Amino acid sequence: MAQGAKWLCDKLGNGDPAFTPQGRDAFWHGDGDSMWDALSDRGWVFYDFEAPYLWSATAPDGSAIRFVEGDIYIQQKETV
Repeated sequence: MAQGAKWLCDKLGNGDPAFTPQGRDAFWHGDGDSMWDALSDRGWVFYDFEAPYLWSATAPDGSAIRFVEGDIYIQQKETV
């Protein structure tokens, strides 16, 4: 299975109301740097970096996420 946005959210408890309250697809309990390192090791590419707690990334399968202070949102990557 490709390690994309859906895979990541499934691993973090996607679908469990205790972990995914209104609006977000998943939640990361660690810091942004540790998530960044883990995804970078798996070939994700980062963009829209604003701070260690606010950035976007594209998975090797082309899917994308937005990371906002631990909240993770699956998103459509914008093409320029």
